[in-house]
Amino acid sequence: MQKKEKFKRKTNFTLVCKTSKVFTLFVLIALCLPLVLTGCDNPTEYTGVGAYDPYQHPAGVRAKVFMLNDSSGDPDGLTAVAHAVISKSTQLVGLVGTSAGSRPNSGPDTAKEKHDQILKMAGVTDVPSYLGAATALVDTNTPIRSDGALALVEAAKNFVPPTAPPDSSGSYGFYQKLFVTVGGSLTDVASAILIDPSIIPNITLVWIGGNDYINNRPGESNLMRDVNAANVVFGSDVEIWQVPSNAYGRSYVSMTEMRRDLYPYGELGKWLFESFVGIYGTGFNMGETWSLGDNPLVLLTALMGAYGLDTGSSTYHSEEARLFNADGSYNMANPNPNPNPRNIRVYDELDTRTMIADFFAKMQGMFPL
Repeated sequence: MQKKEKFKRKTNFTLVCKTSKVFTLFVLIALCLPLVLTGCDNPTEYTGVGAYDPYQHPAGVRAKVFMLNDSSGDPDGLTAVAHAVISKSTQLVGLVGTSAGSRPNSGPDTAKEKHDQILKMAGVTDVPSYLGAATALVDTNTPIRSDGALALVEAAKNFVPPTAPPDSSGSYGFYQKLFVTVGGSLTDVASAILIDPSIIPNITLVWIGGNDYINNRPGESNLMRDVNAANVVFGSDVEIWQVPSNAYGRSYVSMTEMRRDLYPYGELGKWLFESFVGIYGTGFNMGETWSLGDNPLVLLTALMGAYGLDTGSSTYHSEEARLFNADGSYNMANPNPNPNPRNIRVYDELDTRTMIADFFAKMQGMFPL
């Protein structure tokens, strides 16, 4: 009997201890979780339209971006623009709608209208929206003075890089050039360079376009919309980060995933998802996947690494800048006929996990169920 009583007391004591430890653990989690979510060194309160806003470091913006996209064409342009608009580590200083070719309703006016819709649905009022060129360049010497090209000239000429707040101990981690991100043709960028070549040292071009250098196939669509413009840009001395088709074409997401992770989240999420559904009609079966091929523009700018502004989760190699043949293949003649044959950055592999997860997380936070 004594043994039973002793065992009972011991069991009760053990239960109390365990219960006490569990209770203490829950209290600690409840107290510490807000600090973990907002940053223990500098706790800040999330404010905004949703359950949580996209994260922004207390030091603020790391880079400034001027974006051009043919958003009247394939709908991945729309997801890229939306992703850029709701990202907080970059400041979007201009948005240009460019031509997507000769299909009906594929002009820059339609692209600008869609950009304006995205800005409105995202509740963003401080990003200027411009109209790009309606046609390709007629040669490599004559610019098109579109609103978009002229706005880019002004943004690059007057560029002031982001800086650390006054109370910080240094200015590490701020990109010192204006990112010019392009999903589509290079018409307006080429025009800006021809209008005012002095902007070249102030910009880094991130371009979705061209094919891989090894196979050197012709005909990539963004390039073919304006080969003259591509030759102006690649023949200049501008810094280029190129994302060719063999890299951007791997940015696949399933339509089922988008229906689950994008469609339910706000008017913008629904509108973006529906832009993909039956885009080319029932006579053109796109299956159940799509490549978010323009979203690398955000991956390589807003989602740079914590140290050294690197894009280390995405791999690239250096390539000597080449001019393009009329069919869109690279002119691989030796010696290189390019007047500025400097090395450019060409991406091979993209961190699509971070890119896609970040886009969906930001949409779900801003527009909760």
